Formats: sequence, structure tokens, C-alpha cells
Amino acid sequence: MADTNPVGYADDSQIEAWKAQHKLKSIPEITTIDEEGNKHVSYVKKPTLELLQMLATKSKQNQEIKGLEIMFNTLRLGGSEEVLNDDEMKMAAMAATGKLFKRQEATLKKR
Repeated sequence: MADTNPVGYADDSQIEAWKAQHKLKSIPEITTIDEEGNKHVSYVKKPTLELLQMLATKSKQNQEIKGLEIMFNTLRLGGSEEVLNDDEMKMAAMAATGKLFKRQEATLKKR
């Protein structure tokens, strides 16, 4: 039977090791596809508020792509090394990291 896992696939033991090492509940998996149609995965952590502030600063300096690259490289735990060397896959993965930080809803009540 052929291996159907994408390039850079991490097994459950590796995922659990990353969760323990970084004190995470889950590990986001970003999937990109190369020119030949092969799937590649990258595993990342969620961004911190500090990292998002850096990204906002880079955006104000018209360096959005550099900011996204720094964020992706900082958050990346592992996965396909080819993603790091293929500009199109890396750009897609970098854009996906920007979607990881979810704003929570809050309510305000006067008492």
C-alpha cells in the first residue's frame, strides 16, 4: 500500500511531543500543494499578541511580506522542508498563519 501522507507529515507521537514541549492544546497543520500536485504540510504554533504587534509594525512600514515571513518562521514547528524553499508554497503557508489568531467576542456590562 502506497504512503498517502503528505510530505512532512508528523505522526501522533511527534504531535504529542510538540504539544508537551510548547504547552499547547492543539497543533495547527497547514497544507500546501506543489506544482506537481504533491501535498506538503507545515506544523505551527498560534501567534502571540507580541508577534502580531510586530506584524502590524511591519505592515505600517510596507513590509507585510517580511513580517509574515518572520511570523511563519517563528511559529513553524516542523513539516516539509520544501515549503521553506518554494516561494509559492511558503507564501501560501505564511498567509495561512495570519488566520490562526482568532479574536474572541467579549461583552461589556455596566453595574
